[in-house]
Amino acid sequence: NDLLTRAEFARLMIPLSQTHGKLLPDWVRARVDRNIAATAARFDQIKRDYQAIAAAFDGVGVGHLIVKGFALCPDFVEHPRFRMQSDIDIFCPPNEIVRAAEALHAIGYETRTDADYLLGHHLPPLAKKSNWKWRGDLFDPELPIALEMHFRFSDEVLERFHPRGLEEFWDRRVIHHVDEIEFPTLSTVDHFGYSAL
Repeated sequence: NDLLTRAEFARLMIPLSQTHGKLLPDWVRARVDRNIAATAARFDQIKRDYQAIAAAFDGVGVGHLIVKGFALCPDFVEHPRFRMQSDIDIFCPPNEIVRAAEALHAIGYETRTDADYLLGHHLPPLAKKSNWKWRGDLFDPELPIALEMHFRFSDEVLERFHPRGLEEFWDRRVIHHVDEIEFPTLSTVDHFGYSAL
Protein backbone atom coordinates (compact mmCIF):
# COMPACT_ATOMS: atom_id res chain seq x y z
CA ASN A 1 0.00 0.00 0.00
CA ASP A 2 2.82 2.40 0.82
CA LEU A 3 4.53 1.80 -2.52
CA LEU A 4 1.29 2.27 -4.45
CA THR A 5 0.87 5.76 -2.98
CA ARG A 6 4.29 6.95 -4.17
CA ALA A 7 4.05 8.85 -7.45
CA GLU A 8 7.19 7.40 -9.01
CA PHE A 9 6.13 3.82 -8.30
CA ALA A 10 2.42 4.34 -8.98
CA ARG A 11 3.22 5.63 -12.46
CA LEU A 12 5.07 2.39 -13.23
CA MET A 13 2.20 0.17 -12.11
CA ILE A 14 0.00 0.82 -15.15
CA PRO A 15 2.57 -0.34 -17.73
CA LEU A 16 3.54 -3.22 -15.43
CA SER A 17 -0.08 -4.33 -15.27
CA GLN A 18 -0.29 -4.19 -19.08
CA THR A 19 2.73 -6.44 -19.56
CA HIS A 20 2.60 -8.68 -16.47
CA GLY A 21 -0.90 -8.21 -15.05
CA LYS A 22 -1.42 -11.92 -14.45
CA LEU A 23 1.50 -11.91 -12.02
CA LEU A 24 0.02 -9.20 -9.81
CA PRO A 25 -2.03 -10.06 -6.73
CA ASP A 26 -5.77 -9.57 -7.32
CA TRP A 27 -5.99 -6.62 -4.92
CA VAL A 28 -3.12 -4.83 -6.70
CA ARG A 29 -4.64 -5.50 -10.11
CA ALA A 30 -8.01 -4.15 -8.89
CA ARG A 31 -6.34 -0.99 -7.61
CA VAL A 32 -4.46 -0.47 -10.88
CA ASP A 33 -7.70 -0.99 -12.82
CA ARG A 34 -9.32 1.75 -10.71
CA ASN A 35 -6.32 3.98 -11.43
CA ILE A 36 -6.64 3.37 -15.17
CA ALA A 37 -10.33 4.31 -15.01
CA ALA A 38 -9.47 7.48 -13.08
CA THR A 39 -6.70 8.33 -15.54
CA ALA A 40 -9.14 7.94 -18.44
CA ALA A 41 -11.62 10.28 -16.72
CA ARG A 42 -8.84 12.79 -16.07
CA PHE A 43 -7.74 12.65 -19.70
CA ASP A 44 -11.29 13.55 -20.77
CA GLN A 45 -10.93 16.76 -18.72
CA ILE A 46 -7.41 17.37 -20.06
CA LYS A 47 -8.76 17.16 -23.62
CA ARG A 48 -11.46 19.72 -22.87
CA ASP A 49 -8.97 22.03 -21.19
CA TYR A 50 -6.49 21.68 -24.04
CA GLN A 51 -9.09 22.53 -26.66
CA ALA A 52 -9.85 25.80 -24.82
CA ILE A 53 -6.13 26.53 -24.45
CA ALA A 54 -5.44 25.90 -28.14
CA ALA A 55 -8.36 28.15 -29.13
CA ALA A 56 -7.01 30.92 -26.87
CA PHE A 57 -3.57 30.62 -28.44
CA ASP A 58 -5.02 30.58 -31.96
CA GLY A 59 -7.00 33.70 -31.12
CA VAL A 60 -3.85 35.69 -30.39
CA GLY A 61 -1.58 33.97 -32.91
CA VAL A 62 0.69 32.20 -30.41
CA GLY A 63 2.48 29.06 -31.56
CA HIS A 64 2.95 26.20 -29.13
CA LEU A 65 3.91 22.57 -28.64
CA ILE A 66 2.60 20.04 -26.18
CA VAL A 67 5.50 18.25 -24.50
CA LYS A 68 5.37 15.28 -22.14
CA GLY A 69 1.99 14.00 -20.98
CA PHE A 70 -0.46 13.08 -23.71
CA ALA A 71 2.07 14.10 -26.37
CA LEU A 72 3.93 10.86 -25.60
CA CYS A 73 1.15 8.99 -27.40
CA PRO A 74 1.46 7.07 -29.67
CA ASP A 75 5.27 6.97 -29.80
CA PHE A 76 5.95 6.11 -26.15
CA VAL A 77 2.54 5.32 -24.62
CA GLU A 78 -0.31 3.36 -26.20
CA HIS A 79 -2.93 5.88 -25.04
CA PRO A 80 -2.94 8.68 -22.43
CA ARG A 81 -5.40 6.74 -20.27
CA PHE A 82 -2.45 4.45 -19.50
CA ARG A 83 -0.21 7.26 -18.19
CA MET A 84 -0.82 9.33 -15.07
CA GLN A 85 -0.69 13.03 -15.97
CA SER A 86 -0.80 15.75 -13.35
CA ASP A 87 -0.43 18.85 -15.53
CA ILE A 88 -0.17 20.01 -19.13
CA ASP A 89 3.31 20.99 -20.30
CA ILE A 90 3.32 23.54 -23.10
CA PHE A 91 6.31 25.00 -24.93
CA CYS A 92 6.09 28.43 -26.54
CA PRO A 93 8.93 30.27 -28.25
CA PRO A 94 10.52 32.74 -25.81
CA ASN A 95 9.30 35.76 -27.79
CA GLU A 96 5.67 34.53 -27.49
CA ILE A 97 5.60 33.29 -23.87
CA VAL A 98 4.25 36.53 -22.36
CA ARG A 99 1.38 36.71 -24.88
CA ALA A 100 0.67 33.02 -24.24
CA ALA A 101 0.37 33.66 -20.49
CA GLU A 102 -1.88 36.66 -21.13
CA ALA A 103 -4.13 34.52 -23.35
CA LEU A 104 -4.41 31.95 -20.55
CA HIS A 105 -5.19 34.62 -17.96
CA ALA A 106 -8.00 35.79 -20.26
CA ILE A 107 -9.68 32.34 -20.06
CA GLY A 108 -9.46 32.03 -16.29
CA TYR A 109 -5.99 30.69 -15.50
CA GLU A 110 -4.10 32.35 -12.68
CA THR A 111 -0.39 32.34 -11.95
CA ARG A 112 0.31 30.21 -8.89
CA THR A 113 2.74 31.95 -6.60
CA ASP A 114 2.79 29.09 -4.06
CA ALA A 115 4.40 26.49 -6.34
CA ASP A 116 8.01 25.43 -6.74
CA TYR A 117 9.31 25.76 -10.28
CA LEU A 118 12.54 26.05 -12.21
CA LEU A 119 12.60 29.64 -13.44
CA GLY A 120 15.15 28.74 -16.08
CA HIS A 121 12.71 26.39 -17.85
CA HIS A 122 9.21 27.73 -17.45
CA LEU A 123 6.99 30.37 -15.94
CA PRO A 124 5.37 29.76 -12.55
CA PRO A 125 2.55 27.21 -12.98
CA LEU A 126 -0.90 28.42 -13.96
CA ALA A 127 -4.21 26.94 -12.79
CA LYS A 128 -7.87 27.83 -12.47
CA LYS A 129 -9.27 28.59 -9.03
CA SER A 130 -10.59 25.53 -7.28
CA ASN A 131 -11.91 24.41 -3.90
CA TRP A 132 -10.39 20.96 -4.39
CA LYS A 133 -8.63 19.46 -1.37
CA TRP A 134 -5.94 16.77 -1.36
CA ARG A 135 -7.45 13.42 -0.38
CA GLY A 136 -4.35 11.27 -0.68
CA ASP A 137 -5.20 9.92 -4.15
CA LEU A 138 -2.62 10.55 -6.87
CA PHE A 139 -5.18 9.41 -9.45
CA ASP A 140 -8.05 11.62 -8.31
CA PRO A 141 -9.75 12.66 -11.57
CA GLU A 142 -10.87 15.90 -9.88
CA LEU A 143 -7.28 16.98 -9.17
CA PRO A 144 -7.00 20.46 -10.74
CA ILE A 145 -5.08 20.51 -14.00
CA ALA A 146 -2.21 22.98 -13.85
CA LEU A 147 -0.20 24.30 -16.80
CA GLU A 148 3.55 24.65 -17.11
CA MET A 149 4.53 27.15 -19.78
CA HIS A 150 8.04 26.28 -20.97
CA PHE A 151 10.10 28.74 -22.96
CA ARG A 152 13.28 26.70 -23.41
CA PHE A 153 14.16 23.03 -23.65
CA SER A 154 17.24 23.22 -21.45
CA ASP A 155 18.96 25.77 -19.24
CA GLU A 156 22.74 25.79 -19.23
CA VAL A 157 22.88 27.63 -15.88
CA LEU A 158 20.69 25.09 -14.07
CA GLU A 159 21.95 21.94 -15.75
CA ARG A 160 25.62 22.87 -16.21
CA PHE A 161 25.71 21.65 -19.81
CA HIS A 162 24.46 22.96 -23.13
CA PRO A 163 23.38 20.43 -25.76
CA ARG A 164 23.66 21.75 -29.29
CA GLY A 165 20.76 21.67 -31.73
CA LEU A 166 17.84 22.18 -29.33
CA GLU A 167 16.75 25.23 -31.30
CA GLU A 168 16.01 22.87 -34.21
CA PHE A 169 13.25 21.08 -32.22
CA TRP A 170 10.75 23.81 -33.11
CA ASP A 171 11.36 23.50 -36.84
CA ARG A 172 10.85 19.71 -36.76
CA ARG A 173 7.53 19.83 -34.87
CA VAL A 174 4.75 17.50 -35.99
CA ILE A 175 1.00 17.20 -35.52
CA HIS A 176 -0.33 14.26 -33.47
CA HIS A 177 -3.91 13.08 -33.07
CA VAL A 178 -5.35 11.41 -29.97
CA ASP A 179 -9.04 10.69 -29.89
CA GLU A 180 -10.77 13.81 -31.20
CA ILE A 181 -7.94 16.29 -30.56
CA GLU A 182 -4.92 17.23 -32.62
CA PHE A 183 -1.94 19.12 -31.31
CA PRO A 184 1.57 20.19 -32.29
CA THR A 185 4.38 18.35 -30.55
CA LEU A 186 8.00 17.34 -30.93
CA SER A 187 9.09 14.82 -33.51
CA THR A 188 9.63 11.34 -32.12
CA VAL A 189 13.41 11.60 -31.96
CA ASP A 190 13.27 15.11 -30.44
CA HIS A 191 10.75 13.98 -27.83
CA PHE A 192 13.09 11.18 -26.89
CA GLY A 193 15.93 13.70 -26.62
CA TYR A 194 13.84 16.11 -24.58
CA SER A 195 12.80 13.33 -22.20
CA ALA A 196 16.46 12.40 -21.81
CA LEU A 197 17.28 15.99 -20.87
